[in-house]
Amino acid sequence: MHPPSDNPFQTPGVLEQVHPVSQGERLSEDEMPGMVALGWMFFLFAATIHAMASLYLRQPWFGLAALCSMGIGFAILYPSALTWGIGLGYACLMTVIMLGYSIVTAMGQRPPTIFEMPPLVLYILIIALLVQTSRHYYFDRVECEHPSESS
Repeated sequence: MHPPSDNPFQTPGVLEQVHPVSQGERLSEDEMPGMVALGWMFFLFAATIHAMASLYLRQPWFGLAALCSMGIGFAILYPSALTWGIGLGYACLMTVIMLGYSIVTAMGQRPPTIFEMPPLVLYILIIALLVQTSRHYYFDRVECEHPSESS
């Protein structure tokens, strides 16, 4: 048999040197870019709705929410544990804010508008996507196995 080589560009000579990739790992890695892109798209949809509400209702707070949603949407394109946490925290905060805003306008004098429910649904979907991808950031991490040094 051939001795194992330390050259990463050399094709393994022995079948045992090839590490099989399980189906679950392959699906997890293939789905990650799509799920991150879907979360980014949902953030941008919510930002667009906030921007339209800012222009239509003449409330600058919606414009600020649009800028924040757009910024965090672009931030989650870099998949790391920090951007995942920021995106999840912001989506939870905006879910609570939009739910409160929907309740206040439903009990107020003016009728609810179309700008209240779609962002709420989008932020709930974003939370679901980020919780789904949390497995990749925290639970599927493979620690590097260092060979024990024997003297």
